[in-house]
Formats: sequence, C-alpha cells, structure tokens
Amino acid sequence: MLLHSLAHHRDAGAALSQYAAVSLQQYAAARQVLALCAPQADTPPALLDFACGYGRLLRMLSLAQSPERIWAADIQADAVAFVSACLGVHGLPSHAQPAQFVPPRQFDCIWVASLFSHLPEALLRAWLQRLLALLTPTGVLCFSVRDAALLPAGVCLPQSGILYATDSENADLDPAIYGTAFASEQFVRATLRDAAGELPCVRLPRALAQEQDLYVVARDPRRQLSGLDGFRRGPWGWLDRRKLDQQGLVVLQGWAASFDDGAIA
Repeated sequence: MLLHSLAHHRDAGAALSQYAAVSLQQYAAARQVLALCAPQADTPPALLDFACGYGRLLRMLSLAQSPERIWAADIQADAVAFVSACLGVHGLPSHAQPAQFVPPRQFDCIWVASLFSHLPEALLRAWLQRLLALLTPTGVLCFSVRDAALLPAGVCLPQSGILYATDSENADLDPAIYGTAFASEQFVRATLRDAAGELPCVRLPRALAQEQDLYVVARDPRRQLSGLDGFRRGPWGWLDRRKLDQQGLVVLQGWAASFDDGAIA
C-alpha cells in the first residue's frame, strides 16, 4: 500500500503521510469496534487481523494491547513473517481457498479491512461464511466494502449487486482472486443471511479511511450493537500544496473536514 501511494504521489513524504494517516484512522475505528468485544472487562479480546498485509493496523494496535492477544493472517507469507517478527503478534498463513484456512482457535473479534472490496463474488461469499464460523459464540466480525456510491461515473452495478474487475493496487496477487469490487448494501446483507442466517448487523458508511463502509456483525443473534451508535470517523484532510517559494518560505495549502461534525473551524 505504501508503494501504491508512492507511485500515485511521486513524493516519499506525501506517501508516508498518507500511509500513516490511514493507519491512525483505521486504528481509531478498530478500537471502537473492539470495545464491544471484550469477553471480560479486564481481558482484551482475542483479535484476528485477517488480510493484515504488512501491519498497517497492527503497528498501532500492538502498542495498545498485548500482542499475545493478537493473531494476524495474510496470503503473502513475507507479510506474515514481517508482522510476527517485528510486531510480536501470532502469524497465521492464509490460503487462496477459504476451507484451507484452519487457525488453532476462535476469536472474539475478526477485523478485515479492505479485503472484501477486492474479492470476486464466489470468493467473497466463501470467506464471509468461513470467518463467521471462526468467531466465538459472542464474537464480532468487522469487514469493509467499497459501496456502489464509489463507482466511476457512468458505471452501474449488475443485477447481482456486485461488480468485480481484475485490476488492483497489488500486482503480486492473482487477479482471478484479488481485484477491485463494488457492492450494494442489499447484496452484503443478503450474502450475510445466506452465510449465517439473520444476525445483528450495523453498517457504518465511509467509516474506513472516509471511503469504504464498515459492516459489524455479531455471531450471537441476541447481541445488541447499539454501542456503535456514537461511532466517530474522526477528522480527515490533506495538504494539496507543498512547496518552497523563492523567498525560502514553506508554503502549505490544504483542507480538513469531518463526516461527524461538518465543517472544522
């Protein structure tokens, strides 16, 4: 993701800033979801960061709670080796086939950022069913989806409710299983029902990096998710202009906004 940002901005400082900003915002979102998941007040939840990459979330989260309570899985073996060695979390190799992913335990919370936004329909359905099965009886699954509202102008969803294209920001992964996907809320909720029946589910629009929607699903049909009523996305912004003028002054120009509070003074 850092290399993708670098290719886009062609500026190492801007790329690193964007990577860190998304890390911080994802961490703030994850902490609000994790607050629902602790089995006991004094015991951090057992968390699986699925499709963890090189630890964009884990760099922050492993400093806030014991890495002993964090598991990380990814299809990229070098990514799993990196987060295990550098961040101290439990590494789990993932697999192209969901049925072949068999971790040694269940989890109180499974966090899946920006994976379902890259999967074709059949694989999305299979992974959703597999991950729901890996929750404890009181566990919570949180995953992100790129909503149809983000489709390019003139492009519409097919009747199925999901659109998949084979291009993505990660050229190392097979485009047959990892591309770019857009899905409607109706498709996501219907897929959840097909996978596990009627479960409590909350959609948090644009809650991941102010772009992708987060869906929080409870394994227990009686579970209340009202704790997310006050979910906050946090402020967002960017420096569009960064230069040194002829007088040697640093010139910065940008913007800041908030989905939670509107305009920022």
